Formats: sequence, structure tokens, C-alpha cells
Amino acid sequence: TSSTHREVLADLAGGRLDYLDAGPDDASSVIVLDGYGSRLLGEMAAERSDHVGLRIISPDRPGYWSSARRSGSPLQAWPEACVELLDHLGIEEASVVGSSAGCPLTFATAAALPARISRVAIVGPISPFADANGMPDMHPAQRRSFQMAARLPSVGGASMRVMGVVGRR
Repeated sequence: TSSTHREVLADLAGGRLDYLDAGPDDASSVIVLDGYGSRLLGEMAAERSDHVGLRIISPDRPGYWSSARRSGSPLQAWPEACVELLDHLGIEEASVVGSSAGCPLTFATAAALPARISRVAIVGPISPFADANGMPDMHPAQRRSFQMAARLPSVGGASMRVMGVVGRR
């Protein structure tokens, strides 16, 4: 059993995909999908991957960091990228865990890949952008970013990318 904990930049059919690969190569695999530009949950899980006997795959979403942007809706593009990543790694079946803004991608992936995704878990899911007013504890700048994303997706997307960069520091 070989164990890894490495940052990888893979050239996949749909473009580059940057990901963290940690834990025993032959262990059950878990794909961890964090929020915008973040990999916090994935990095925390990777620290314990050998101890719990899981292989943690924590990709950067397409369009963030070194991962190439993909055309189309992220909810359609990510499942395709996920298939390419699983094939690249030789993984037939994996579980998927989503956190924050990674939760919608988690559900989209599970729905699109029922033969490849065996289990789904979500942690702290975000609310739909249009429901940002219903989050009284949200920081006002974040609330405005979510409202902007609902009204002007291209501007809102840029705002979310900036939040991801700031959050990753």
C-alpha cells in the first residue's frame, strides 16, 4: 500500500485540473468539494487520510487557481471533469463530500454519475443566491456578493472568485 500526500496538476481532456491527492492509493476514495476557491475541508481531511484509511481527492474547481475554466454551467461542467479525474486516477467508484458552495456541485455530481458515486455527504451548504436576505448572520459584504451573483452572474462570479482568493490566504 503506497501512501501519498501531493499536489497534482493533471492534463485532462477538458483542460488542466489541480487537485490534492492524499492517503493510501488503494483505499476507498472520497472526493472533497469545497466552496469558491477554497480547499480547507479537503486539506483538513487530507491531514487525517492515512490515519482513517481513506484516499482524499480534493480538486480545485474549474476556473480556480491552476484548474482551467470549462465552458457551460459549473453544475454541468463539474460532473464531466469528475469523470475525467476518476478515470485519470483509475478510480471506479468514490464517495463525494461537499462543503459550502461545493454542495450544489456535490449533488450535481451524484445525480449525473450514479454508477460512480457511492455515497454523498454535505457540510454547511450554502443557501441559494436569491435567498441571501434570509441569512441574517452573513457578513454584509458576502450578502451583497450573493445578491449580485443572483442578478448579474458574470459580475457575481468575479466577486466569488475574489472571495475565494481571500479565503485561501
